[in-house]
Amino acid sequence: MIYLDNASTTKTSSEVNQIIANALENDYFNPSALHTQGFSVGQKIKKARNSILNDIKAAGYSLIFTGSATEANNMALAQSSRGKILVGAGEHPSVREKAKEMTQNGREVEFLPLNNQGEVDLAEFKRKMTADVTFVSVQMVSNETGAINNIKEICKIAKSVNPKTIVHSDMVQALGKIPVNLKDLNIDMVSLSAHKISGPKGIGALVFKQSLHPKPIIFGGGQENGLRSGTENVPQILAFKEAVSNAVAMQKEAYQNALNARNYLIEGFKQNNLEFTIHGNGSPFVLSLSFAGLRGETLMHALEQDEILISTGSACSSKKIGNVTLEAMGCTKDDVLGNVRISFGQEKFDDQSLNTVINAITKRVCELKK
Repeated sequence: MIYLDNASTTKTSSEVNQIIANALENDYFNPSALHTQGFSVGQKIKKARNSILNDIKAAGYSLIFTGSATEANNMALAQSSRGKILVGAGEHPSVREKAKEMTQNGREVEFLPLNNQGEVDLAEFKRKMTADVTFVSVQMVSNETGAINNIKEICKIAKSVNPKTIVHSDMVQALGKIPVNLKDLNIDMVSLSAHKISGPKGIGALVFKQSLHPKPIIFGGGQENGLRSGTENVPQILAFKEAVSNAVAMQKEAYQNALNARNYLIEGFKQNNLEFTIHGNGSPFVLSLSFAGLRGETLMHALEQDEILISTGSACSSKKIGNVTLEAMGCTKDDVLGNVRISFGQEKFDDQSLNTVINAITKRVCELKK
């Protein structure tokens, strides 16, 4: 099997699996317990927290562990209690749907338009960024197209208009793939996830400036400094730390591997005279494209027979018709329906595997167009 749906989820690494197995066997104590064993596990969580903050260069920030980046995104938006909210039109559903829910409760939310490369249109952002805007949420890397938003410039523009505006970014598709330096970006809040970087599912994080005082959305025993109650998921937390450390350490190599694979596929499709349109051109880990005259879902299922797994876009949007991000980019209806997403992880693909993909896609496209 050739797995090319890494933007959806990744296979956990052997190192991460070992961390989880060891923690389940030896670190099963409750971190809130007063005995020595509980305290020891609590210290491991503290070290994991600090390690992740260090890896994303987040001096002056705090981090709380959540059950997912979806939870972290929801918690981030929940911090906005007044004023106008600006949200990128291509955000992950956990941001977009939460923003829609807030409008139903009387909040004013505006969605920021995208340019034809899938990035938030900065000229439109400047126009919409008025003094009454108190919260902005724009993802760093699109999970649909790989488009990279200029978060540093977005923070600069927002703060110049209203220094109290909270700027949040979903950095799930950026972590471990492109450089992330929170202090340099001067961002207020960031959401992270483990399972996109060969870590386990069921663990995420919300990172925020220490000057902020977030409100909890889950109440109970007061874990995570009172911000996220519930006994900490120790194996997942320790595995998250391992996944981040590994991803950041091999970031440059993984980036080049993904770029090489992406370019190899594109060149192969061209040499085989396939007609296709690429949507966005940012992170090399995501290749979004449409083949002329085909439905993306049909091609995806055909490739399953060749044991090649791709997707038609975000798994979190798979039950909905269309693609909000591509539509916001101004793509045609045919391109939206024909879209497929090929996404790479941290592994290196050899030419033989890539040629297998090129030949299989060429064969299926030609068959389906007859």
